[in-house]
Amino acid sequence: MTTKAFLMFNKISNKFPHRLIIYREGTSEGQFNSILENEVNPIRKSIENLKIDCKMVVVVVNKRVNAKIFSVGDNIRIGGPISGTVVDKEIVEPGSFLLVS
Repeated sequence: MTTKAFLMFNKISNKFPHRLIIYREGTSEGQFNSILENEVNPIRKSIENLKIDCKMVVVVVNKRVNAKIFSVGDNIRIGGPISGTVVDKEIVEPGSFLLVS
């Protein structure tokens, strides 16, 4: 199915994509390996089989986070952080981040 999508893209635009960004939502941490095996790897294989020079980024969105994040410090109000705050150290696994909405 993925190979057909790449070929259709090529037919319409006369080129293959150079970048592929995939946002995957509606998953739990327990499903990450399944997503990698059943969704990401087939796309990767299609890219390899078609010999496409394409970089792929997969962002897995998990809305069910139990972390409590507070702003504290000099001249900063104590309370919830402002929307758009990114936490990418200390409380997350390497390669992961939290984005406050």
